Amino acid sequence: MQLKSCLVVALVAGGLSSITMAQPRQPQAATPKKQTGHSARRLEPMVPAVNQPKLLSWQGVRRTADGHLVPTTDVIPYTGGPVNSAIDDPTQNAFDIFQSDALGVPTGGDACVASGLTQPGSRWFFGATYICCSTYNDFQVAPAAVNKPLDRLDLAWNWGTGAVRAMSILVETYDNYTNCSTGLPGFSGAVGGIVLNFTAVAGGGGYYYYNAGLPPLAAAALPAPADGSGAYHLAMGSYDATTQVFTFDNVAGTQPMLWANVAATQLGTSDSTEWNDDGGAGTNTTNGTLAIDECNDFAGVVPCPANPIGPMIAFWTAPGTTNACYANCDQSTSNPLLTANDFQCFLNEYAAGTSYANCDGSTSNPLLTANDFQCFLNAYAGGCS
Repeated sequence: MQLKSCLVVALVAGGLSSITMAQPRQPQAATPKKQTGHSARRLEPMVPAVNQPKLLSWQGVRRTADGHLVPTTDVIPYTGGPVNSAIDDPTQNAFDIFQSDALGVPTGGDACVASGLTQPGSRWFFGATYICCSTYNDFQVAPAAVNKPLDRLDLAWNWGTGAVRAMSILVETYDNYTNCSTGLPGFSGAVGGIVLNFTAVAGGGGYYYYNAGLPPLAAAALPAPADGSGAYHLAMGSYDATTQVFTFDNVAGTQPMLWANVAATQLGTSDSTEWNDDGGAGTNTTNGTLAIDECNDFAGVVPCPANPIGPMIAFWTAPGTTNACYANCDQSTSNPLLTANDFQCFLNEYAAGTSYANCDGSTSNPLLTANDFQCFLNAYAGGCS
């Protein structure tokens, strides 16, 4: 397999300019904004489009320290079962702000009937003039799914009204997430990612959604963080496999659809903050960087005031897989699995401040303390079953 050296993520605005999508600039600490202003005024329901796009191919990618994406696989044709069917789908839910029926179709609109969303399958978005082609949110998978591969991905988005054009979705996972109160970019520690390439379509007529089991190579390209807690990134645009450029679709209306964790069958958790590359109160467009006024706090807003809304996405795991042994930090496969190398590996993770080192799962500051060392010692003493 021959891989090109660099996958540049570019933004085309007005068909004239492009920029490399590097790590967001460091915003200054500020009070997080509640969901007010132009976005809140256009919070509206929408139903799925009658004709859903076909998934053509995918490619594994991974973000480097300088913000570029590098391919981890060739562009691979999608050869699974029909998109939006149960043929490929693993059945063990890991994280869910999507809520589907047995066939993967968005359902459960009545869960928010008090807010006026009564049609099953309906979801919320920020209106036909709002643009947000890139968004970051935190996620914690269900405990039973920690350290399992992600074998199915569900997501939903509105494709802005316009002419027929190529459509790709970039999905990435990160090890760490910081909320609005810190004034820092919302993610760090790239874990993996994939680009999904669909048939060319026009926008309008309802939102699009995708769910199907990922083939093994795709699942390997999009792992969850080692401890199941981190961030995910969604970007909507077009992907050129020859030049390896991802171009944001800055067309009015292009944005992720929104939902909440409103049912007992929807597992995993997420806090109320979310980073939306929407230009804040200014340009209403995606430009590849984050500023502090692009961090939102969705606590207590419709459609489900008791459950913070977020980009519609779900991660699933295959029911036959098992949790990896936490103490086997170096992921060795020879006997004995646990050695002094695992202690050194844990020390390295602790020094780097990764979420893996937060063995006790604490949420208070500082996250990493002596308790994590004791937790790791207990896990090591327990061995690998």
